[in-house]
Amino acid sequence: MEKIKTRLQRINKPAKASLYYTMASIISKGALLAFTPVFTRILSPDEYGIYSLYSSWMGIFTVNETLEISGNLFYAGLGKDEDKDSYLLSSITLQCIMSSVFLILSFLFKDGISSLTKLSYNLLVSLTFQIFLNSIISQKLSYMRYFYDYKRVFIINSLMGVLTPLISLFLILFSKLGGYSRIASPLIVSTVISLPIFLSLFKNGRGKVTRGRVLSVFVSAFPLFLHYISLSVVAQGDKIIISHLFGRGDVARYSVAYSCGFMLSLVTTALGGALSPWIRRKTASGDTSKISEVTESLFFLFSSVTVMFFCFLPELFYFLAGEEFAESIFSVYPIAISVLILFLINRNSSIMLFSGGRFKISLQSSVSAALSVILNYMFIKNFGYKAAGVSTFLSYFLMLLLGYLLLSKEIKLIFLREKNIFIMI
Repeated sequence: MEKIKTRLQRINKPAKASLYYTMASIISKGALLAFTPVFTRILSPDEYGIYSLYSSWMGIFTVNETLEISGNLFYAGLGKDEDKDSYLLSSITLQCIMSSVFLILSFLFKDGISSLTKLSYNLLVSLTFQIFLNSIISQKLSYMRYFYDYKRVFIINSLMGVLTPLISLFLILFSKLGGYSRIASPLIVSTVISLPIFLSLFKNGRGKVTRGRVLSVFVSAFPLFLHYISLSVVAQGDKIIISHLFGRGDVARYSVAYSCGFMLSLVTTALGGALSPWIRRKTASGDTSKISEVTESLFFLFSSVTVMFFCFLPELFYFLAGEEFAESIFSVYPIAISVLILFLINRNSSIMLFSGGRFKISLQSSVSAALSVILNYMFIKNFGYKAAGVSTFLSYFLMLLLGYLLLSKEIKLIFLREKNIFIMI
């Protein structure tokens, strides 16, 4: 134990942060995957589909309600603002305003939105509050990541990941909520985690929020609205189209396959979160050569893990899903490869964002989103919900190609060696 502790102390902060973020991601998302076999066996496909549909619309509404202020955009803002605490408070203040507006609009147009989403008004209200609470937590975690406060990030992410499925299971077994238990559980956990964060920030930050700073955060975030809403359409559009064409049962079956295919994101998302501040610093200093080297090494590592994953997929999928969901295994293969492609897309987007290419990012993602909707509708309507995985893969691959075309000549030269990656794909 002492040897492990000594080795950890020798690792530099970015590497140590990556290790902690990866561990937290594995614990939090792994906990949900560990409970998937339980949920798929005690909930019917229709009950399971309630939360799947709810989650899909949450992905899209999150962009409308938050403008995706956390993440790369947040890191860029923190890097420019000398008063980091004030920037965080101003960002969360903007979130309060946006959520209030969204709640009012949800009430005024509840019938139309419910008809479009196939969600009741009560679920729309729940969705609004869930997004608001998630945003507070996400911005605080992004703030911690920027300063490599990896231990607290690890604790918060791990707690949320473990408590959410545990409370879901408790509610399913001891209440009459059924599939709605999976909606209530994250709402409870997010409330418990976000409330102390929210109260402490505004208690200690009186006078630090200014109208000018709040407006500045909005102005910096709004140009990327099209980019983030397009990414949400690519990620969630397939499930929404399935729900309209075939119903919640098939949404549930595809969602299980989607979750299984995205298992590799346990690692890629965590490393991406740790790499983003590092990419920003490298881009700002002009030292981008290392970015390509690190990306290529990680890509080959992820690819090797994916091949191993495919070798054990039939047995693993049957364990996760059971017989009632087994027919959707075909969708897992293209979705798993999409995770690799998404890792590269996020890297390219980070570089374009930090080098001032916001228009290019929006162009890349909006064109890809339009193609995604067309491909999803054609494939799903003609070949059934199982074909959604293929259309998802094609959408992400086209987004990656377009992203490379939009990169500056200097960066293209640096990334020329990555032709090996395209050969692998």
